[in-house]
Amino acid sequence: MINKIKNIFKSYMVRPLIHKTVTKSAIVLVLCLLWDRWVNTSSGRNVVQDAFFVIGFIWMLFAWFQYLKLDGYTVQYLFKDKRQKKEKHVQKDMVDFVDEEVVSFSELEDDEKTVVNMFSNLITGAIYVAISLLFVS
Repeated sequence: MINKIKNIFKSYMVRPLIHKTVTKSAIVLVLCLLWDRWVNTSSGRNVVQDAFFVIGFIWMLFAWFQYLKLDGYTVQYLFKDKRQKKEKHVQKDMVDFVDEEVVSFSELEDDEKTVVNMFSNLITGAIYVAISLLFVS
């Protein structure tokens, strides 16, 4: 399975990976701050220690689901897109000074999208779990 991931992952997938990781990290930070504001009203829990660990673990669970999807295991009604896919008009980026084209997430193939989602979920989860484990008192 690791060889399959190595064969799918290419260097042009780094940009979408970084973009999705930064976006998911911002979403996690907002969720943790909302948890601290409304769920943790008595201030009995530490937001860095508890909320970061729980949400980081959830993102790692999402990465595991993407790994299972890449391995061929799917829940038919959960991952199946019920709408018919239309051919989209792909817009090109207007970059005249770079020799290679910039690849966005929407231009990737399905397996490549799964690998990018898996790694971005894993990186985001690992960052927040590591931060929560650093602040264990």
